Amino acid sequence: MIHLLLWSFWISFFGFGQLWSQSCDYAMTTMIVRGTSMNGLFASGDTIRVAEGFFNCNAIDRNDIVLVKWTGNEAPLLKRVVGLPGDQVRLEPNHGRSNLLIGGEILRTADGTPYRFDQNASRMLRVYIDSYRGVIPKAAFIVLGNLPEGSKDSSHFGWVGRNMLIAKVIEEI
Repeated sequence: MIHLLLWSFWISFFGFGQLWSQSCDYAMTTMIVRGTSMNGLFASGDTIRVAEGFFNCNAIDRNDIVLVKWTGNEAPLLKRVVGLPGDQVRLEPNHGRSNLLIGGEILRTADGTPYRFDQNASRMLRVYIDSYRGVIPKAAFIVLGNLPEGSKDSSHFGWVGRNMLIAKVIEEI
């Protein structure tokens, strides 16, 4: 009994109690892709299988394909996680547009084309980069479509919180 109490204290004291306070269940569902922002990875009309609630108990990794709940859109957005908490981020001018660099490397679409953001997208990204001194804060992420010029993604609405990542794409069917 003493060992159990000490174990419970250790878990609570060091914050590991959070692991057991959230449900680790997630629902597998299928969805139809709508739109073109993920062209090259998914086409409009493709069917995908997603795990809703997956991130309640699982890590978010770079290049995960996710569904993002954004208040400006009724349906969730399909995006790729490109920036993780702690990543160094900056913009670099490139012929009237800007490249986004993470960890000193130019960020590229899935086919290797560098992202090149216009002034509006660059301005949105710059707000976050300047506010957080070029480092993505804890529980924040950069999500992008697969179009080099950006889409309705972090270049449009900024960095997203973990709670906005509602599902992980498991496979295309």
